[in-house]
Amino acid sequence: MELHYSILQLGKKRPILAPTALPLPDLASPCPLTTLLAAIVAQQVQAYEARQTSGPLLHALTSTQLDRAAQQGKVDFGDRLNDQVVDLAQAQNNALQAFEDGLYAIFADGQQLTELEAAIDWAAVGCFNFLRLTFLSGRRY
Repeated sequence: MELHYSILQLGKKRPILAPTALPLPDLASPCPLTTLLAAIVAQQVQAYEARQTSGPLLHALTSTQLDRAAQQGKVDFGDRLNDQVVDLAQAQNNALQAFEDGLYAIFADGQQLTELEAAIDWAAVGCFNFLRLTFLSGRRY
């Protein structure tokens, strides 16, 4: 089964991440929100690790790519310099803590989900929207 989701931000007309399908074959449909979030984080960590290990061993730029990059003002090979290893349990705990702290909100077909232990029939939901809540910061003179 697939979970459909998008990521939104207040004040932005377009989503940060367009609606995307996320395969969750091992997850039972009515489950607590904590289990759903843990499965989503596990899948995203797995995808991140796959991106880190994939990629060409040797990447050479063609003359067209080099000219285009020089016109833009930045020439690079597209290498990923971040070789950080992700701790799955810590990532899942961070996602749950961020939800409890109100750093993001989750909406299922327009209804806000507020309880972590509430059972969610995620297979029946059309699309989950994760709303990133950013706070104003700055200083006063």
